[in-house]
Amino acid sequence: FVYPSLQNIAYKAPHPNAAKLLIHYLHGNEKAELGIEPWYMLGNWPARQDIQVPHVHPVLGEMLWPLEDIVFWEMDPVGLWELQDEVQDWWILNAN
Repeated sequence: FVYPSLQNIAYKAPHPNAAKLLIHYLHGNEKAELGIEPWYMLGNWPARQDIQVPHVHPVLGEMLWPLEDIVFWEMDPVGLWELQDEVQDWWILNAN
């Protein structure tokens, strides 16, 4: 399942350059270090395609699967927004 994860800088932020530094840190580096390290685990693939360190599974070993070789379901944020009321109404009626 692929879904977007965004980092934003608030309009008129008091320290926009500090926010840019934080975003840069969170994107990590090509060794999957810095802020991206806690999320660089099996089942998560960052948008960065230049990371050189493969995932290591405790049983299967290194997992060298490039993103373009994996079939994902892509989340449709607009579709979710449009259906959320209908799903919530169904859930309320049927959650007994």
